[in-house]
Amino acid sequence: MAKTETKARLTEKDIVVHLINWETIGNQVTRKINNGKAYEIRPNLAMVLEPRLALLDNECVGWAPETKEDRTIELDVYGKSEPMPDGKGMQFDACPSYSIKVTLGELEDYLTGETKDLQTFMDNRYDYNGRIIGNRHNFMRYFNGES
Repeated sequence: MAKTETKARLTEKDIVVHLINWETIGNQVTRKINNGKAYEIRPNLAMVLEPRLALLDNECVGWAPETKEDRTIELDVYGKSEPMPDGKGMQFDACPSYSIKVTLGELEDYLTGETKDLQTFMDNRYDYNGRIIGNRHNFMRYFNGES
């Protein structure tokens, strides 16, 4: 009888998360809008390229398209946060001023080269509550080819 090999199940430490340079994207949006105001994009999103493609945040909320060009993602653009006039805190726009549509292929051009494993990327959100634990569980099933 032939012995069947079992593939080791990936863990959060095995998933490589690629960080995205959101500052550069915000600067490009500012130049394109060209109205004298600075803009930023605030997502805490990063990209996973292998074993399966995904864009996710530190609460494991995200997208899992089939290809890098498969799905357009809409990102909100806000007026850039700046210090309060009295220097005691920051002021920021609560609502977005614009939105932009991008694909994962377009975002891939802005990867910083810095990577973290999924658990480190999630930081203190890793076991924060049941919803996030469920999100993480679902993404791990996806990464392991179980969904």
